[in-house]
Amino acid sequence: MSSAAARFGLACCLWATACGETRLIGAACPGPDCALAGRQALDPVVCGAQFASTPVRLAAGEILDRCQLFTLDALPVAGDDGQVYLTGAQALLSPVGQHLDVRLAPAIDGFYDGPVPCEELYARAVPWIPLMTTQQGDDRLDLSGAPLVASASHRMLINHQMVNATGRPIEVSVVMQIECADSRPAIVSQAFEFSDRERQHVLPGQRAVVSGGCVFDKDVLVSRLYRRTHLISAFSVKTLRGAGEGELLWSSGLEWTLDLEPPLPVAAGEGFRWECAYDNTGDLPFEVGGDSPDACALLGLYRLPGGGEDDSPERCTR
Repeated sequence: MSSAAARFGLACCLWATACGETRLIGAACPGPDCALAGRQALDPVVCGAQFASTPVRLAAGEILDRCQLFTLDALPVAGDDGQVYLTGAQALLSPVGQHLDVRLAPAIDGFYDGPVPCEELYARAVPWIPLMTTQQGDDRLDLSGAPLVASASHRMLINHQMVNATGRPIEVSVVMQIECADSRPAIVSQAFEFSDRERQHVLPGQRAVVSGGCVFDKDVLVSRLYRRTHLISAFSVKTLRGAGEGELLWSSGLEWTLDLEPPLPVAAGEGFRWECAYDNTGDLPFEVGGDSPDACALLGLYRLPGGGEDDSPERCTR
């Protein structure tokens, strides 16, 4: 890998396991200067695969955004048409990691597995499926009750945004464990994405507010919500019930996800309205919303009340 590729990419190693076997992962970032040194290892994976980046050295005060694509063909196939059913995801981040965004996509033309430039990838109109968004050093997503439907040909994006605030150079790494079912489950989760089309130019000292609203075309049970935006100052979600807005469901400044337990019933014709507020406290203008790098979008996981797979997963752009 070129030095340039190493700066924006995640050179990686992969450990895969057949269902019923367990293989522990080795340290992805050994050594006294490693940001993962001394941290608790991931739980052993019984059915799935582990992805680990090779370390990159981050200077004191340096900010780095890295993207890596993987194909899920290392996961055991459980469906008749090449489906894989994801039961969990677990992240082991370096403590300097500011944000981890993990997504799936059925196809991304023009990009091979390996390190990719984040800006070029996000400029594509890719039908992303959210898997995990976190700012925690150790986080776990449990989908064992309703696994997420994907395909062995799906691509997984790991986007790791880091800030080294330690005051000294340090090596940074990330480990991602994906777990799956060894047979087709009766109840499955699927992902939805509701995004805006409005793009705004935010001048220094100004505030911009981007909002959108979408409804489902079928009865669903919503189990998790994600916000997809980075420069945000405030984020809120309200339910859309009947002719108008319903209750305030989520008001977030720092949280990236909201788990709904029990799942929230949403009837056909009902949905969500979300709002992103951006304050430009810097010296330079930036763009938000629409197809900008910092879109305002609401993503989530849902399942059908009667179980089974949805032939037309929910997507909405307003």
